[in-house]
Amino acid sequence: MEPNKTFTEPLSVQIAGLQVHMSPAPSDADDSITIWFPDLGVCVNNLIWPVLFNVFAIRGEEYRDPRILLSGIDYILSLSPEVVIGTHGPPIVGAELAKTEITRYRDRIQFLWDQTVRGINKGMDLEQLTQFVQLPRSEEESYLTRQFYGLAEHHVRQIHNGLRGWFDGNPAKLFPDNPSAR
Repeated sequence: MEPNKTFTEPLSVQIAGLQVHMSPAPSDADDSITIWFPDLGVCVNNLIWPVLFNVFAIRGEEYRDPRILLSGIDYILSLSPEVVIGTHGPPIVGAELAKTEITRYRDRIQFLWDQTVRGINKGMDLEQLTQFVQLPRSEEESYLTRQFYGLAEHHVRQIHNGLRGWFDGNPAKLFPDNPSAR
């Protein structure tokens, strides 16, 4: 079924007597939205997953910039929701629990971004980066921050490649010999 109304900016409507705010929230798909029901304190989203959000799809996909995710997660935090319903996994119920878990989730993604950029700025190559950037053990305490689907090492590789590209600084790799000539 084709949508009968599309939007690219936040949109507020009333549906069945409820105020509904919808905001574009790119995540693993460019057309994801966050839906906020202010009268109910309920937020429905595709940004907070029950695992480390995968900024790298092993099957191959466009770069998922963690900064875009962070912006969307900050928006959810600003709502102070009572209930957070993700498109994947169980809901988070309770304003304090939601704030704690979403903040932890957000900070983990920010940590991976910050540490990867820090390592790049120190001149580390990709292999050095994957050793340098390690999530604290405390991140395994919450199901929202466990490495299960997305792994820290994969985040580091994807962030590096998203910022630096494939060239590793070795000029021989710019114009390599044909594999049969090597």
